[in-house]
Amino acid sequence: MSGNRQIPLGLAFTLPFVIQVVGIAGLVGFFAYESGHRSIESLAQQLMAKSGNSIRQNLEAYFQFNQSIANELKSAVQLGVLDWENQLLVEAFFLDQLKIHPSLSGLMISTEFRDFLAVGRIGANQRVIRRRNPQSGELESYSATADGEEISLKEVLPNFDPHNSPPGNPWYPAAQASNLGFWRPVVSLVRGKDFPILMNAFFVPFTDPEGVARGVLSTSSHLDQLGDYLKGLDLGPNGQAFIMDAEGILIATSTGELPFRQLPDPEVLNLLDPMQLQIPALESENAITRAATRWTLQQAISINSPDQAFRSDNQTYFGHITPFRLGDEIQWQIVVIWPQSEFTGEIQANARRTVMLSLLALISTIAVGLWISNDIRISLVSLSRSTQAFTQNNSLDLSVPSSAIAEIETFVQSFRRMITEVKQANQLKATYAQDLQREVQKKTDALREAQRIANVGSWEFDLSTGTSVWSEQLLVMLGLTPESTIPLYPDIFEITVLEDRAIIRQAVDQAIIDGRPYEVEHRIHQPDGTIRFLLSRGEAIINAQGDVVKLVGTAADITEIKEAEQKLEHLNQELNHRVRQRTSALLAQADRERSLRTIIQAIHSSLNFEETLSTLLDETQKILLKTCILVYRFNSDGSAVCINESTSEERSSIDLRNLSQRWLDIFTDKQKDMGIWYQDLLVINDIDLIDVNHSYISLLEKIPAKSYLFSPIQIDEITWGLLAVYDHTAHVWQEWEMNFLQQITVQTAIALRQSQLYCTAQEQVKELERLNSLKDEFIGTVSHELRTPITSIRMAANMLEVRLRQMGMLDSESTSLHKYIRVLNQESQREIGLINDLLELSRLQSSTLQSHPLSVVSLQRLIPILIEPFIIRADAQSIHFTVEINENIPSIISQLNYLERILLELLNNAFKYTPEGETIRMSVKKQSDQIIIEITNSGIEIPLDAQKQIFDKFYRVPTIDPWKYGGTGLGLALVKEMVFGIGGEIQLKSQSNLTTFQVFLPIQPLDDQDPHPHHFTNR
Repeated sequence: MSGNRQIPLGLAFTLPFVIQVVGIAGLVGFFAYESGHRSIESLAQQLMAKSGNSIRQNLEAYFQFNQSIANELKSAVQLGVLDWENQLLVEAFFLDQLKIHPSLSGLMISTEFRDFLAVGRIGANQRVIRRRNPQSGELESYSATADGEEISLKEVLPNFDPHNSPPGNPWYPAAQASNLGFWRPVVSLVRGKDFPILMNAFFVPFTDPEGVARGVLSTSSHLDQLGDYLKGLDLGPNGQAFIMDAEGILIATSTGELPFRQLPDPEVLNLLDPMQLQIPALESENAITRAATRWTLQQAISINSPDQAFRSDNQTYFGHITPFRLGDEIQWQIVVIWPQSEFTGEIQANARRTVMLSLLALISTIAVGLWISNDIRISLVSLSRSTQAFTQNNSLDLSVPSSAIAEIETFVQSFRRMITEVKQANQLKATYAQDLQREVQKKTDALREAQRIANVGSWEFDLSTGTSVWSEQLLVMLGLTPESTIPLYPDIFEITVLEDRAIIRQAVDQAIIDGRPYEVEHRIHQPDGTIRFLLSRGEAIINAQGDVVKLVGTAADITEIKEAEQKLEHLNQELNHRVRQRTSALLAQADRERSLRTIIQAIHSSLNFEETLSTLLDETQKILLKTCILVYRFNSDGSAVCINESTSEERSSIDLRNLSQRWLDIFTDKQKDMGIWYQDLLVINDIDLIDVNHSYISLLEKIPAKSYLFSPIQIDEITWGLLAVYDHTAHVWQEWEMNFLQQITVQTAIALRQSQLYCTAQEQVKELERLNSLKDEFIGTVSHELRTPITSIRMAANMLEVRLRQMGMLDSESTSLHKYIRVLNQESQREIGLINDLLELSRLQSSTLQSHPLSVVSLQRLIPILIEPFIIRADAQSIHFTVEINENIPSIISQLNYLERILLELLNNAFKYTPEGETIRMSVKKQSDQIIIEITNSGIEIPLDAQKQIFDKFYRVPTIDPWKYGGTGLGLALVKEMVFGIGGEIQLKSQSNLTTFQVFLPIQPLDDQDPHPHHFTNR
């Protein structure tokens, strides 16, 4: 380095500090200024944005309030609350609204008839009322108080047409075309022609309660009020805010400037066109407003990011634009501006102070740097000498002078400690090497033991040398000794079972090529021929160049796991086999149960033994699937004949339908040959295997089958027949087959027994029907035979009564002769009634007699006629009699004489047995497709055992005194037969001291084929 130019320590030490102080002070000052400037600009934008948003929110609330008032007026008119045709009422309503809502400037209504009324505010207690005179067409303006009291006529505007104001762009048709209403600036003469003002008005059309368009309503606000609001904002001494539209027209400003022209041309004023009065913001009286307008318009067309400041009169101003929309018609911009000088004055003063302090720091840094560099130079020279002495003879005699700098003194002390610690470190290094070697040996032994316990070996293969390193456990797993030579790479695969070599070799080669880790299960041959299962894992070691340089991995002996898996697989297969067997058995059992249910259902649903037996044999054939199934019946001589069969193929040429007479002996003497019996079944698995000395071998060999089952059918402990199953092949009968055949045999016996009982019952029924027919014929014959003499007696009694009356012998009713004649008439009449009842009952029960003609019957008209005598009878017997007939009872088609007889018999029966003071109630109602007639009497109850026979002929309730009530016992029997004859049903309910007879009559459609139906009123 002697050839290079050397720099003095004082300059080298001082110059960097000087550069740092100058650079840092300059950068800090610059960044502080820029940061402050940006912070001020951001703060200004936030303040202006806050002001702009506040203005926008107030404008939205202000104008939305006006819009809501207009919509409320519209709803009041449409609902009929406000009479739009009553101008005085509307005027008073407008005045009240201006009192209630101080923010409203005016309200207006104009109708389809060009009527016009507007009420405006020009002061706290001063109003202007403007009306259009319908005769002259003039707009008259009146000065009025807040209560609407007119003071004077201010002025008149001639030829005012509200439908064409302003001319060329009238608001009335535009409002009619808008259902929801719209906003528009308009000219207001509320302060007079000399002081026109601009208003922002909301127009909305209205209809009457019938929905007919009637006119337009409007609410408005003076735009100069917006200027007063902006003027009241806190914008600092030199800040301002103004509002302009998208075309740059000034709407309002905080400077106090009016946004419209004063004292315009009268011709312009007559047009009432707001465009003629508005002032462009670029023509504002305020220079800052004009500059801000130009900046605002420039932002709208700026392609790059917009500027946030502009200059005017050598001064920078911050500006912020807030858009404001009012419907689709009003699009304004709220502009807030603030002079930059109000924010940056303190920043400039701070910059000047920063420069002065930086100069003082620079001078101080140079002086201190020179002093420190001299002190360090002295100390470095002394340390250099001491270091040379230590390197030469390890001397620690440091003659370094004291330094005022604490770090230099600390450095000297640290240097001495360093030398001492270096010596100690050399000693510790030697000791650590010995301890490390012992620890490595200990860990190696632990790893070797862990591999032995886990039966896992490790290996390492170096690709550059082609050599491998194997752990001791890996050698043991491969059947080698620790002293064995490790095979080379190509020879390693030779110990792998041939079928697995391709898999393990492909995995290792792939790992060498692209470094892919692998995990492979394979088998190896140990030297003694034993085959072991290994799980080999390996991964590549890649150098910095991305090349595979080494493979490392492990091998785990999984022979026990594989053997366990094989055993588990064998157990799973065996389990699946058993499950399939069990499933098949369950399905077969289900089929057998289904067949049994089918057989039982057939037995329950049919009493035909042949039909039931066919079903039984077919279902048995489906389950057993044998050659032939037959049912034999034993004859009295012990022989058997087939009565039904079910076959699956052609039967042998030997006839199986008849068995010799000794077959019954086989089942009688079954105890002699227990070898071929299962309970009551004769079981032959293979006829060729039967002992030739068997007692009945000659009979069994005649059956053209190899195997068969015989099950005896027992009826009342007597062997009635056999159920036989044949098969042409030898078959070992299973227990379930024999049990199933026994169940079928039991069901066959049940079906047979049921058929026998049915046949017996049928014979008994036929005999009973024959006897009943004889009885009915006898009753009919007797009735006819009795009717002739009774008629003769009745005729003779009548002739005798006539003759006696002619002779005057019956003039007194108290004579015995009169009583005898009366008894004779009554008893003969009763006997005729009894005979008529018997004949009628016989006719009803005869199926050969023709029924009575059908009639269209109205129960609502029939019943009142039938009950007339019973009403009188109820009064006589002190019985409370009520009748209820629903109104919806339709007419029915029935046999009128039967229906009358039914009702009369039931009412007579009720009045006969009802005690004095009790109640009889008759009701008729419709339920679904039938009519229900109920006759209920209280005070009497029919015993339960008598209720079952109450409709039998000649039956009398045992508890009723026959001498007191009389009767033949035929009335209810006749009623029942007549009810059935007209297609109805009768029921009896008797409990809780009440007895009710219910007659159910079907409702049938009227027969259109009978042009002259018989009606009971035409009798």
